[in-house]
Amino acid sequence: MRKDRIVEVVVKGAGAAFLIGLGDYALLKVGNPIGPVLFSFGLLSVCVLGANLFTGKCGFLFEDKIKVCELVLILVVNLIFGYLFGAMFAMADGEVMMAAVAKVEGWGVSWAYFLRAVLCGAIMYYAVKLYRKGTKLGVLIGVPLFIFSGMQHSIANVITFGATLEFSLSVCLFVLICVAGNFLGAILAWFLTGDLVSRGEKKSGEEEKEETAKGRKLKVGGVYRHFKGDEYLVEDLGYDSETKEKMVVYRGLYEEGKVWCRPLEMFMSEVDHKKYPKVKQKYRFELVERESKNAG
Repeated sequence: MRKDRIVEVVVKGAGAAFLIGLGDYALLKVGNPIGPVLFSFGLLSVCVLGANLFTGKCGFLFEDKIKVCELVLILVVNLIFGYLFGAMFAMADGEVMMAAVAKVEGWGVSWAYFLRAVLCGAIMYYAVKLYRKGTKLGVLIGVPLFIFSGMQHSIANVITFGATLEFSLSVCLFVLICVAGNFLGAILAWFLTGDLVSRGEKKSGEEEKEETAKGRKLKVGGVYRHFKGDEYLVEDLGYDSETKEKMVVYRGLYEEGKVWCRPLEMFMSEVDHKKYPKVKQKYRFELVERESKNAG
C-alpha cells in the first residue's frame, strides 16, 4: 500500500475504534435496556463517517475487492486503539471499570462463545449491507439485537478488556476467537445472500466488457482510484435518457457504498493540474491493479 493510503487506513481505523468505544462506554455505564440502543449509534456513526471497522468491512472482502493486507491493518488498528480507549474510559470512570470486570467474568472459551461471534459477524454484515442500500434500520435494530442476545463483537470485546485494565494471553485468545467468529459469520452471510454466485456470473461477462474514451479503455468490473484517494468499483455503463451520452455507473468502496454516475468522457479525463497542482495522479480515475492473492 502507498504511504498516504496506510495513513488514511490507520486514521479511519482509530476513528472507528473511538466511535465503537463510546458505544461500549455507554453500554457499560447504562446497561440494559438503554445501553444497547446507544451502542447502535456508535456503529451508525462509523457508517455515516466512513470509518474503518473490521467487523463492518470483513464481509465485503470479495464483494468490494478489499486487499487482505488492508483488512489486516484495519483489524490491528481497531484492536490496539480499542484497547487503549477502553483503558482510558476505565481510568476516567471507576464504575465503567467495575462493570467491565463483571462482564468479562461471565465469558469463557467455548464453542458457544465462538458461535455467538459467528452470529454477530453475520448480523454486522447485514446491518452494513442494508445501510448501503439506504436504510439505517439494519444498524438500529441489528446492533441491539446482537447485544441483547449475548453475541460477541470482537472490537467491542477488546474495548471491554481494555476497560478492565487487564492484558494477558487469555485476553488475546478470547479476542482472536471472537475475530475468527466475526469473520466467518460475515463471509457466510455474504455467501448465503447469493453474492458469490451473482458476482461470479457477472464477472465472467464484465471482464470482456470495455469501452474506450480519450484513448483509454474503461474496464467494467474494475476498481478505480479517484485522484482524491477513494476507490470505486465500476459496475456498468449506461446512457443518459435525454442526450444518449454514455455514463459510467460506479460504487464507492467505503462504508456508505453510494452509487454514482458520471459521463464517460469526464470519468476518463485527466486531472486539472492547474486547479489541483499538488495532485500527482495523471487521470481523474485510474485503474487499480489487484494481485490475485489480495483478491481473496
